[in-house]
Amino acid sequence: MGRKIGGYSMIALLSNEDGAFSSYLYATKHTAKSDGQGESQLASDRTAYVVNLPRSTTAESLKELIEQVGPVQHVILGAENPGVATNAHVVFKDKSSLQKFLKLSSLPKALDTEEPQDVLQAALDQYKAERPGLQVLKKQADEFMSKFDEEEEAEHLEREELKNKIDDDGFQTVVSTKRRRQEIAELQPFRKKQKSKELQDFYRFQMREKKRGQLKTLRERFDEDRQMKQDMVASKKTKKTTENINSRLQLVMRSGKVALGYKETLKNLRNGKAKLVILSSNTPPLRKSEVEYYSMLAKTGVHHFAGNNNDLGTACGKYFRVSCMCILDAGDSDILRSSTD
Repeated sequence: MGRKIGGYSMIALLSNEDGAFSSYLYATKHTAKSDGQGESQLASDRTAYVVNLPRSTTAESLKELIEQVGPVQHVILGAENPGVATNAHVVFKDKSSLQKFLKLSSLPKALDTEEPQDVLQAALDQYKAERPGLQVLKKQADEFMSKFDEEEEAEHLEREELKNKIDDDGFQTVVSTKRRRQEIAELQPFRKKQKSKELQDFYRFQMREKKRGQLKTLRERFDEDRQMKQDMVASKKTKKTTENINSRLQLVMRSGKVALGYKETLKNLRNGKAKLVILSSNTPPLRKSEVEYYSMLAKTGVHHFAGNNNDLGTACGKYFRVSCMCILDAGDSDILRSSTD
């Protein structure tokens, strides 16, 4: 009498060769259902339900194995997985054979007439057959589309022949030239070369390079913003200082104690009358050096105007350019000098 687990009888499958391991079949009496599929082939009083079948089991091999106990009418394999059955219904020809089968503790394996099938290799072959690869799929698709184009061309030529053909009665076949098939748009071949799709941010070095690039971009933007801010501050400060100097120059010009021009400035420096010298930004270098030299001898201060000679002339209220000028009044020079400190 064999062991039972959860209502199933354990039946050991003994190997043909002496080994340390044995596989087990689990069998129980089939219970008929009122509306089950295939119940007409399953007699409830002489049908056994068997599970945990070997992966390479077929209906013929299972029938041959169990017929060692008693005559079997037929075997119906389950279809849980495609190509692999792990359960089956075994219908015996009499009730006694069913009872004898359920009381077994072991069952010798039937002798294999063929070499045992490598289940793993069969599964790998099936997997590879279902996934032939991109190159094979591309070749198949190109062959299909080539055949499709040939059929379309043949159909087009046939329609052209019908359009130009005149029958015996003098009638010409009317053929529509705007006929389109929906399959043409659906089966249009992809003739453009597809770009390789590389995974982004998948590897660590890609993430590091991306972060390094982002930091570099942020650093460059920060330097640009800082330089822009410095330029704005300098421009604002220069504009404010220039406007202040322009307003004070106009006050000095009203007093009349000024001398405009290069020669007049040198003359007043030699005479010791010049109290402050103003030079524009575009004063010629030689004249600028000479004026600075005589200003040093006369111990007179020199102010460098931010604008050019045109701006200095405008600040003085003149319509001509002034590259060099001097102030002759000490009070006016102090006012102008204090405004530029």
